[in-house]
Amino acid sequence: MFSIVLAALRSRRSSMIALCRNPLAQSHGPVHVSAADALAALCVGFAAAAPGCVAAFGRGDPSTGLVAVAVMTTAVVVSFGSSAIFLARRIRRSVAPSPDLRLSRRLRGIPGGYGGCVGGAIFGLIVGIILASTTAADLVPITIGLGIASAAVAVVACRVAAHVGNRHWTIGLSAATDGRRARGWLVAAGTFVVLGVCARHAGAVGADLVPYIVAGAVGCCAGAMLRPIARWIGCRAVRVTEFALDERPYVTVDGGVGNASEATVRDGVRGDNVVDALAANARGTGRFVRGTIAATGYLARRPDLDRVVALAVAGVAIAGAATLAWTSGATARSDRAAIELGADRVVTVTPVSPAHLVADVRAADPTGRYAMAAVVAAATASGGPVVAVDGQRLGAVVSGGVGSGPTGKQLAALLRPVRLQPTEVTGATLQLNVITSSTVGAAARVAVLLETPDGITHRVEFGPLHPGEHVYAAVAPCPNGCTVKGFTVAGALAPAQPVVSVILRELRQRTPDRAVLDPSAFADASRWRPGAITSPGAQTFAVSEAGLDIAVAGDTVLSNAGQRNTTRSTRPIVGESADAVVYLDAEVPTSAITGPETAAGQPYDLPPAGAGAIKVTHLDSPVPGVPEGGILVDLAAVVPPNASATDEVWLASDAPASLVGELSRHGLRVVARTSTGAREALYADQPAVTVARFQLLAGIIVLCCAALLVGAVTRAHRGARTVARGVGLAIGVWTAGIAGALVARHAGPDFATGFVDGWARVPPPPLVGGVPFAEFALASGLVLAAAVAAIGARHRPRLGVVNPPGPARPLDGRVDAGGADRRDLAVGGAHGTASAT
Repeated sequence: MFSIVLAALRSRRSSMIALCRNPLAQSHGPVHVSAADALAALCVGFAAAAPGCVAAFGRGDPSTGLVAVAVMTTAVVVSFGSSAIFLARRIRRSVAPSPDLRLSRRLRGIPGGYGGCVGGAIFGLIVGIILASTTAADLVPITIGLGIASAAVAVVACRVAAHVGNRHWTIGLSAATDGRRARGWLVAAGTFVVLGVCARHAGAVGADLVPYIVAGAVGCCAGAMLRPIARWIGCRAVRVTEFALDERPYVTVDGGVGNASEATVRDGVRGDNVVDALAANARGTGRFVRGTIAATGYLARRPDLDRVVALAVAGVAIAGAATLAWTSGATARSDRAAIELGADRVVTVTPVSPAHLVADVRAADPTGRYAMAAVVAAATASGGPVVAVDGQRLGAVVSGGVGSGPTGKQLAALLRPVRLQPTEVTGATLQLNVITSSTVGAAARVAVLLETPDGITHRVEFGPLHPGEHVYAAVAPCPNGCTVKGFTVAGALAPAQPVVSVILRELRQRTPDRAVLDPSAFADASRWRPGAITSPGAQTFAVSEAGLDIAVAGDTVLSNAGQRNTTRSTRPIVGESADAVVYLDAEVPTSAITGPETAAGQPYDLPPAGAGAIKVTHLDSPVPGVPEGGILVDLAAVVPPNASATDEVWLASDAPASLVGELSRHGLRVVARTSTGAREALYADQPAVTVARFQLLAGIIVLCCAALLVGAVTRAHRGARTVARGVGLAIGVWTAGIAGALVARHAGPDFATGFVDGWARVPPPPLVGGVPFAEFALASGLVLAAAVAAIGARHRPRLGVVNPPGPARPLDGRVDAGGADRRDLAVGGAHGTASAT
């Protein structure tokens, strides 16, 4: 960047548009920028800015571990860039001189080749100073000193790599057979693997190098397998081309010889038209195959490409592993902030009565889409924490859905269940399908409770029950219709059967004939509740695909799994006992929601008169906005004590900024504000996140260096198939690099997804997320393709092949009556054999 600016100031014949058109190629006039200069600028700039980055990421207090990781990461980046410069210079010496890879001219007295280094050093120092000054002003002198020292070391490394790469004696490094080169790469890969295992068990600081080491091992494997795979693909592409060309080998153009002439005459097709069709097929269908042959032949035969592929693959793998690690950590911090706050933004207001809080919030947001009143009562010695919210707005304000957790709409449905229409019976006869698990007493029956319009409840009994599945009939006392209220099991059980499972499957009526309750209705747990709830979450029945399962014993009601309930009745649950009744669509008690960490029977400090019976629903994941061990209730049904409660207003993610002012205008005084973004920034202030952020920056620099190296090699090996060979090189690097990123991510540590305080209410996100992986694959592919596209757009050779004159082409060069210009296919007149030019 620095060299481009200086050159533009000195040049009177070039413009910035010409300079920015292709930074890898030579501009007109005395100004040009080489790929080696760009690589040196990136590496030296990163080395100079590294101390400032560590100071800023570490919040002004970088520890010894952070400094050690920064030094190792900087060394990796500088080594990568120096190796890329060496390969760029080395390939330049092995081919015809290329203006892109030669030493830069002198810029204002600066020796050639130092422009990029000096520009990167100045830019990196400026960035480091700015970062350090924004965090801690007392670290600026230390940042400048360390930045100058690291930049000097990086400059020396880049210059040595450029100098050695320009020497002729480096050509002998590739004078080895393919087998020896492949074995050497595999030995290097094995060495990297051993180093990675040692680093993984060397502690937190050493384990941070594991992704870099694994990326090096994957790059070495890619270098070893480059030529064999390229030859395998190329051979099959050649076979496809031979098959296409030999599809009709005997074709004549004068119609005078052979069976082909007879066939063409018989079909009414002239020989020259057949040649035109073959030429069109060769041009159309063989274009991709010819490009594949050119690319694979280039990769399999060009010396030193295995080193380029190994280094570029390692760069893509490093960038991918760093990106995936950072996104996993960011997801973990976002999940924690969403679980703890509940909404995107939370505004704390001065305490008011719950009725005034709800009224003021609804007046400030009449749409009901952006704001919701909430009262949070902290845990006390006599009970756990309670969060009461405006249930009508819970689904719109709280997004939820953290991991596999419930969404806001699902929480609202559990908190405020929908009242179903009563189930009516209008027939004169009822039929009940029942499955009984074992032998019962002679007097055991199932009774359905029917309520007439005048409020009188009638019992209609079915039985006596028999083992197995049977259909029982009874007369319905409902001449004017009635409503199904519930079911109960009555009668004495057999003495030898302590537990009997009675499964209700279907209830039908006759005259008219219809299903009153089908198996799906009996299997819907939300429509049933026991007759008496004596503890949170108590159940006296179970549901399954078979239907409603009521387990009956002499003095205990059991679940379907056969586990005894800890609540015992004072009399047998048979006959007229209210505890044996399972009600249908009845008035449900106060609903509450809690997470999996809440213990059964956890007490809560709630007014018993106002709350009544509380039915707690335990979820498999934490409830957003509810502390550990707490419950979520509806503010309209339960009001926490004002002494230990905090009044809050939860705002949705798309809430307008003026809504806070509307709250103040309606009488609510704002005391504090917070958001998920602020919580994420707070959780990011830990060493593991600093390391992940610094490695992400290093990965971006390394990916840019890999793209520049691919572009420089494509430009050096320019020719008739520049674009095809460059695309093949980029695809090979990209494919192996993506696979290496996955391997490096799983082999390296996962420190960024943890928290220093040990918070683990939700499991950590996966090591590789589907969306982040797809985004990185797309971004890295575009970066590599941009380098090849820049070269291909500037260098497009216009080659033409002129066929010798013959029967298919007149001597004067005119196009015959067939209308096709046969420059791509020559046809022999004597033997009639087609050949591709």
